[in-house]
Parts: sequence; structure tokens; C-alpha cells
Amino acid sequence: EQKATGYWVKGDGKYYLLLDLPAPATVQLIGAGEPMLWDFPTLKKPVNSRLEMKNGVLDGHAEGPVVLVTGLGADAKPMAGVFNVSAEVKGAPVKSLMDGQAFEAVIRMSNPFATAGVYTVSGPGLPGKKAASLAPGEETILRVPVTASVNNPRMEYQLDSFFAAGYRRTVNIQVSTPARAAYVSTVAVQPEAALENKFSAPKVTVDREQQRVKDLYDLATGKAWDGPEDLSGALQFAWNEKGLYVQARITDNKIVPAVVGRPWEGDAIELFVDGRTKDLGDQLYGKGVHHLFLLAPDPAKPGWQPLKWASWPSEKGVTGRAKVVDGGYMIEAEINWSLFPGLKPAPGVPMGMDVALDDADYLKGDSPLRITQLVWHGTGNDFHDASLFGLLALDTAAAVQ
Repeated sequence: EQKATGYWVKGDGKYYLLLDLPAPATVQLIGAGEPMLWDFPTLKKPVNSRLEMKNGVLDGHAEGPVVLVTGLGADAKPMAGVFNVSAEVKGAPVKSLMDGQAFEAVIRMSNPFATAGVYTVSGPGLPGKKAASLAPGEETILRVPVTASVNNPRMEYQLDSFFAAGYRRTVNIQVSTPARAAYVSTVAVQPEAALENKFSAPKVTVDREQQRVKDLYDLATGKAWDGPEDLSGALQFAWNEKGLYVQARITDNKIVPAVVGRPWEGDAIELFVDGRTKDLGDQLYGKGVHHLFLLAPDPAKPGWQPLKWASWPSEKGVTGRAKVVDGGYMIEAEINWSLFPGLKPAPGVPMGMDVALDDADYLKGDSPLRITQLVWHGTGNDFHDASLFGLLALDTAAAVQ
């Protein structure tokens, strides 16, 4: 979800609002007077218009990205604080959940006007409409129990009041189903093994705009992600008594491999695995939590190559291979169970897991420069927050067929 950034400015006894809009938007303010909206669209002539008063709300439309509002009074306020909706788990905001996970839709309403008013809200989890009478300046919070569903990742709540009808706020949540690993008796990940392994578990796909880390891009050119042909991936997992296995097919239109010394700056798969038995899902990393970099292969070499990888804190326990394929590359790797002390792998055992895909596209000097990252379930903060991981369930072979 894209959000505008605003700055209140006072100069020469006058009040101004400077806005940075990521996309065209409606500008709504509360206050008196007849303010002017100055719109500065990219590569177009600036335009100005007067904000209109509608039901006690100053209303206008701007294309952006730069917008200036003049003629404001000292009492001007943004409408954003009147009605907001967020998703929380145990009081902490979340933007990604597992299918079937319980959470709360937290609805905040406030009355910025000088007179009392009745606010009525409706939406998922509410039986009909919920009404609240708010005095001037009063705020109220509704906490609505909701269950995350992959079929309904976008929830919309509507506010009806004396100043606005059908005023809507939405909360967009990335909802994922737990990944699954099928049991396989043998897996060959040595470069000399002739055939690709056949995994039967459902694929974990990383290919959506919602999975992109928004604050990662090329600062010099503004280039980021150009879509699934630029970077995307499908991964499958398997397991046996020896270890956990991953097979990844990555679409990448230009392979610029990362290097072991700076694995986060080039083309690579970041695999996050939480194999703790008592503290699974805790935020802080501990024994049994690993952040693995599986590096893309050398595009100049044909066939399977020994997998280059890096990790903190482990230096052993990962073996595998990588090769260039049409439109990208492929990696097969084994993560030995010795990395997860206390874990006893068996059907039904859950693990924390997340996947991030890194893309460089070109070098800065002699080193790759990462400009894109897609994350399956969590965020760009997975590297220090294990509570953001999704789930991986160990299954029997029959359970995933």
C-alpha cells in the first residue's frame, strides 16, 4: 500500500501543507477558509484549484507527485486521523499472515469537529453496523477478531457519519499458506549427479508486486523491479533423515552472481530457516535459526556447478549445486539437520521458513549492486526478526501428492 508523506510548514504567520504523493489521490482536510491546492505533476504544467467544502470537509484532487496547499488556518487537520484501520497480532501491527491465522482488525475513529456526532462502521467481522457517539475531540477504538484467508486478503471497512457517507478504509494483508516439504528417501545434490531431482511438494512462488521490498531500488536511476520476467521464482522443499532440501527455479533476465564476501549485493536466494523446538517464531535469532545465502551460478559456465553459499553463524551444513537455465538459473541444496539442535524431523513437525530473492542486474565498480528484493512472506527485516517468517510443514510423500 502506497502512502503520502506530508509536511506542515509555518512562515510569515501563514500555514502551508507540502505533500509527496506516490500516486494521484484525493486530498481531504478539516478546517476553515478557502485554501488553494497547487499541483505539480511530472513533465506537465502546474495547475491550481480551490479546495471545496463538502459536509464540513475541504476536498480536492491532485495528481502529484508534488502538491502544495496554501491559505490554511492554524486549525487545519488531515482527515487521515478520523478513520484508520490496521491489522494487529498481540498488539503488534502486521502486514503478512498465514492462512487461518487469527488477528484483530483495529479500527480507530476520532471526532475532530466542534460538535458531537454519530459514527457508524461496517465491514468484515462486524455483525451489521457498529455505532459510536463521539464528543468533540473524542476518540474510540474497535478491535474486531478476524481470521486471515487467502481468499480475502483485502478487507474494506466503511464509515458513515454526519459529515461523510461511504467513507472507506482498507487493510491489505499478504496471506500465505504454509509451505510443505515432502518426504523423499534419496536426493542427489552433487554437481556430478546426472538428473534433476523430482519433488512433489506444492511450489512456493515469489512473483508479486506485494512481495517487493519497496525501499530497495537503484538510487542513481530509480530502477527497481520490472515484473516476473525481471525476477521471480518457484521453490519446492523435501526432507529425509539426512536433511532439508530445496529446489529453486529462478527467472532472472540478467545473472550477476553475488560473491561470498558480500552475498547480499548480487543475485542470490536468501533462505531463512527456524528449526527451534521451544522458541519457534520468536523475534530474536538463536540456536537453530539460520540465514542462508545460496548464490547464483557463473553465467559463463555450462552445466551444474558446485553451489557457493554463505551464512551467519554457520560455516558448515549446506551442500548443493547450481546451473544456468533458459531465462534464469536453478539451485538444488541440502541443509543438514545438524544445524538445528534438538529438532527431531518427522511428519507434522513445523519449522519457520522464508525466502527472499535478490537481483543486481549490473555492477557498481567491480561489485554487484542489488536493486531488487522479493520476499515470500516476511519483509526486508527478516535478517534480524524471525517472527516474520512463514511456516514450513514436514509431510509424508503421500500427503502432498
